[in-house]
Amino acid sequence: MDWKTGNIYFSTTLYSNSSLETDILCSDPNGEMLAMVIQGNPGRLTGLALAPENGLMFWSDLNGEVETIKMSNMDGTKPREIKTFARYVVKKIPESKLIYNKIFNYKTK
Repeated sequence: MDWKTGNIYFSTTLYSNSSLETDILCSDPNGEMLAMVIQGNPGRLTGLALAPENGLMFWSDLNGEVETIKMSNMDGTKPREIKTFARYVVKKIPESKLIYNKIFNYKTK
């Protein structure tokens, strides 16, 4: 949930043509306004974290045995891959840092 706007971010996963695709969507708290933020992300979403103070969204997906951590602006623009590795845990911690199994540190400030 985006604590600045109250919007709710969530994902859906579709199995199509022998592959998984995930969409990330955003809705207002009443469910009246729905927007597609990321469409057709390959793989299954395994984590989603928001950094509203920086306007950033982070997510991880699993595609086969490869875990990928990606980020974009919260409106879905400028998506980019920031780390790919084999099956690690993704955690959001205070101080605007993302730590991936204590081997990768990405500051959002």
